[in-house]
Formats: sequence, C-alpha cells, structure tokens
Amino acid sequence: MPRSGQTRDALPASGHGGSSTIRPLSPGSGGLSARDITTPGGVRIAYESIGDDERGVPMLLIQGLGAPMLGWRREFCEALAAQGFRVIRFDNRDCGLSQKFPEGHYLLADMADDVIGLLDALNIDQAHIVGQSLGGMIAQELILRRPDKAASLCLIYTTPSTTHILNERDHSAIATQPRARSRQEAIEQYLQNESFAASRAYEFDTAWIRTLGGLIWDHCYYPEGIPRQLRAAFRSPERTAALGTVTAPTLIIHGDADRLIDVSASHVLAQALPHATLRIFAGLGHELPPPL
Repeated sequence: MPRSGQTRDALPASGHGGSSTIRPLSPGSGGLSARDITTPGGVRIAYESIGDDERGVPMLLIQGLGAPMLGWRREFCEALAAQGFRVIRFDNRDCGLSQKFPEGHYLLADMADDVIGLLDALNIDQAHIVGQSLGGMIAQELILRRPDKAASLCLIYTTPSTTHILNERDHSAIATQPRARSRQEAIEQYLQNESFAASRAYEFDTAWIRTLGGLIWDHCYYPEGIPRQLRAAFRSPERTAALGTVTAPTLIIHGDADRLIDVSASHVLAQALPHATLRIFAGLGHELPPPL
C-alpha cells in the first residue's frame, strides 16, 4: 500500500458491470473495509456496506465537498444498521479511494450518475437517500434523473442552487489552500477548516475533528479534487422548479447558524418539494453534532 498521506487513485478496478473486490485498509483508517466497484458507467467507486446485506433496508449516505465516507461516523452508521438498515457510505468521485478526474469537466449530474451506478452495481432497486451539503445537491440530481431509485430523501444543510451559498471566498480558500506536508499538518488544516462550520448551540467536537483529519490522511488525502467538485456545483443548473415533480417523502434539516449555506435554501427546498417536512434547529451550524 502507498505510504499514508500519499495521493492514491481508486482501489484497483475489478472489472465492469458491478464486480467488486474487498480490501481492508490499514488500522489507521479506522478499520474501514473498503470495496471497489466499477459502475455500469465505468467509474470506480470505493464504498462500505454496514449492516445486513441481504435483509437490511438500503440507506445510502452521500458526503459533502471533498469529504470521504469516513465523515459519516461509524457509530452513526452502526446505530442505523441496528434499526434494520443496510447502510452504504462511499467516496464521491475525485475524493478518497474513488476514481480521480484530474481534468475535471463534470457536473453534479455526473456525480449523481455515479451514485445511481453504484446502486445498480449492488443490485439495489431503491434506497433511502441521505445527503449533506454538496451530497444533498447530488441527492437532488439523483432523484430528478431516477425518481424510482429513491424511497425517500433526507437533505441536510443543502441547497437547490449556489445562490444560497455564503462566503464563497471561504470555499475558494479551502479549495486552493496548500497541500499538507504531514499528518499533523493535515489534522491542523482540517480543524481550521471545520471550525468555520461550528454551531452556536452545540459544542464543537474538537477531538473527533482531529481524529477525522488523521483518518482522512490515512484513508487517502486528496485535496486536489476539492476545487473540481466545487466547480461542478457552480456550473450545474439550479433545480428549484424541477423539484416540484418529486413525489418521494423528504425530510429537510438545517440550522439557523449555518455560515456556509444560508438557511433560506432549506425554506426554498421545502416550498419546492411537494412532500417535504422542514426541521430548522436553533444554533446549529454546518455540522451534525452527536446530540442530533
């Protein structure tokens, strides 16, 4: 295996049409057992399935900007699995162990096609789709392209268009900051970036953020994909009007202390989606603290 913190491409492709191989990662990566799957569209996606593969109700978790699957805490995934779900977390393209796209030239719709392809390769006809931030934008694209794939939607501090994104300068700063040269530097850099997402009403979990920053270094530190994912978001068309056709039940979660995506975005989503329930949490920032 490459030395921790080195840029790694996806796990070796195991063929097309949904074949997969299992390769446990190093203990430093939190005991993650990653599987490499090639979607019918030919994109290699690294994922992990937690829970009963045969009897569990599929739930797919989609991460945000530049965030690998490890951002969905294992304890959270295991709690969902204990409720009877088969939880699938994965690395988006240009992130973690999934396929890299150095030339960019993709949109959120392409990222949604990756997710659809992952479900198809896993022979999952329908799943509960959960997306946070950029992942929520991908989830919207997914249901617009393949409404049959979503049993329900959960959209967490996300937006139907980039007009609700605050502090674009800060997003750009994260996307262009120098590459960390060591694990410790990567941890400090990650802590600094994530502190901007902290809540007013919930304690910022510094210990977890430090741990996660280290796990990301161990898993596959790849900041080069962040500006490409950000460009995909800003180049993609807005979805507000199209969301009126969605029939799946939808839960929308946002905090009124979010400094990255304005809470007004979730009010727009709630008005656009015919079967939406909106939950606004006082003092919540751009994060999912354990109490929630």
